Amino acid sequence: MVVTSFWKEKYVVESKKNWDLFYKRNGVRFFRDRYWTLNETSEDGFYDLLKSWTHLAESEGRALYMLEVGCGVGNTLFPILSLNNSIYFYACDISEEAVRLLQDNPAFDCKRIHCFVSDVSKEPLKNHVPLEAQLDVAILFFSLSAMTPTQHKIVIENICSVLRPGGWILFRDFCKGDLAEKRFSKENQLEDQWFVRQDGTFSYFFRIDQVQELFESQGMNTENLKTVERRIENRKLGKKMERRWLQDCFQKKVSV
Repeated sequence: MVVTSFWKEKYVVESKKNWDLFYKRNGVRFFRDRYWTLNETSEDGFYDLLKSWTHLAESEGRALYMLEVGCGVGNTLFPILSLNNSIYFYACDISEEAVRLLQDNPAFDCKRIHCFVSDVSKEPLKNHVPLEAQLDVAILFFSLSAMTPTQHKIVIENICSVLRPGGWILFRDFCKGDLAEKRFSKENQLEDQWFVRQDGTFSYFFRIDQVQELFESQGMNTENLKTVERRIENRKLGKKMERRWLQDCFQKKVSV
């Protein structure tokens, strides 16, 4: 049985509260730092792009300005900041608790990180990102899937509004058919491809054609959108898990 409309609306209304409760329960312990951004191959990851962008910015005598939407407690931005001193971050999350934990991290540098609480499906990012600091790169790692399907296009449009022409969005998120989707029961299904966890947070599983249409409708060029499949072995439990995600580097058209 699919979740009723009453409970679906309740989960949507209480989304911010549920994420605050999530971080109050788990603190900084739940997610690992994403050092894969720095050690994956050029075929599978984003390291070569990040390195080339930072070198280009340095050669031009300027900083590289980045944005992360759904920054959580900094599991993505802290590894990337270690790559080069010329990188500066705008980072936002819907959860006040997540942003507080991010700021409490000993590695937090207020000179290089401007973090703020925001529901980017409702509030313009221009409220926090000055026009003179048009962004070079925006990061969306497993954050769009945590929002409602009706918010997806709104969020991409909002990000594009602060992205410079020729700027990039690094995207990685759940793909339809991933093991995590198969583990959900009908009692947790809100709509096709959209589920709610026991803690009230969402998980959406994208089709590749959906993602392409979503970004291209907002003036982005699709560079190398693909499905990545991995067999991950949990030696402790003696299990092999089939994981699937979608990823690409979308570039904002210069003419837009």
